[in-house]
Amino acid sequence: MLKLEKLSKISDKIFSGLLIAGLLLSFNCQQSSNKVMIPEIGFSMTLPTDWQIDPNDPSSYYEQAKKDDNWGMVIQYELEEGQTLEEYVDNALSEMEKLESMQKKMVKFLGEAVGEEELTAEVPQTRIIAKISRKISNLDAIEVIEEATYSVIRVYIAKDDKIIDVMFRTLPEDFPKSEPLLRKAIESIKFQE
Repeated sequence: MLKLEKLSKISDKIFSGLLIAGLLLSFNCQQSSNKVMIPEIGFSMTLPTDWQIDPNDPSSYYEQAKKDDNWGMVIQYELEEGQTLEEYVDNALSEMEKLESMQKKMVKFLGEAVGEEELTAEVPQTRIIAKISRKISNLDAIEVIEEATYSVIRVYIAKDDKIIDVMFRTLPEDFPKSEPLLRKAIESIKFQE
């Protein structure tokens, strides 16, 4: 009988130890699902606590409560030889403007063809709210805030011969509350060599 009691106590200690280890492991997994890490470019960024990494794409992330609307991603682009960060960003914004203009013309044409001219009003036009040069992780960067159907805050970071585009988009009504948290995430960006 004494051996059974000892075995029961040992079993309870093992179970408690496994439970604690499981909780610690679970906590570590939750912590790591909140940190974007892209080893190929040495990139890391800590997301706001209510955001998580997309399990299917480690360079994409979203707010858990509004996964379809509030999300973001990290994309890497090659700089053309001799192109500056400023030129790259100006070109990207110009291309976006051209695409929207072309889309508006297409919708207008289709609206006229089917007799519904008011369709043109449904095409959102992006407004650039701010474009600011800054440093991120000691690298030159340009921050851009855009507003259309969604509010977008993004930073274009020049690293070697590449541009790292870090973007967050939210519903416009969520942006005022989310902006400080998204800025904190952007401030957490680090690059390791």
